Amino acid sequence: MAAAAVHDERSPRRRLLDAGLELFGTVGYEATTISDLCREARVSTRDFYRHAGDRIDLFLALFEQEVERVIGPVTAALDRSPPVWEVRARIWTEQWLQTMVADARRYRVLYTEAIGVSPALEERRREVLRSNCRLCARHLALCAEARGERRPPGHYDAAGVAIMGAARELLLQYMEGALGIGAPGAVGDAVVHLGMLVGEGW
Repeated sequence: MAAAAVHDERSPRRRLLDAGLELFGTVGYEATTISDLCREARVSTRDFYRHAGDRIDLFLALFEQEVERVIGPVTAALDRSPPVWEVRARIWTEQWLQTMVADARRYRVLYTEAIGVSPALEERRREVLRSNCRLCARHLALCAEARGERRPPGHYDAAGVAIMGAARELLLQYMEGALGIGAPGAVGDAVVHLGMLVGEGW
């Protein structure tokens, strides 16, 4: 009884976001109707439109929420770490993988269902990818400076793209069971090893 009471105290918008994570992250965006979301969130159709806008708006809000759940802890951990690329690559990879593997719904929302939902979401998805690549390049440059290496502006931009692109594909292949790797730690080791080869050899 107490658990149900706590559950009911969530705001309608919170319940809708939770419903979106559950349904978009399991059956997918295309297979999820507004009626499904209302039923899962226990809200009326009227409340759905008042608190969520429409289905695309809800997905975009959920996407932003899950991006922050991933990026927030990563950036906080990196800011506390020493300017050593191997250390930062390991911290980044472990934080990111733990967050993704801990909830396959989050992975599906961010990496598969977000593709093709709307032009606005596609642009936002692409911007998140670009932002992650820029963040990677910035940390590569900071670590190089700490080693006494001076590089021209933009030197690590392509390296950031290479590392983040490879890490994303490794995650996708792992989550789809195509790598033959049983533990996410092995994926993390591969990302860090690749990051070291690219980052310090660029």
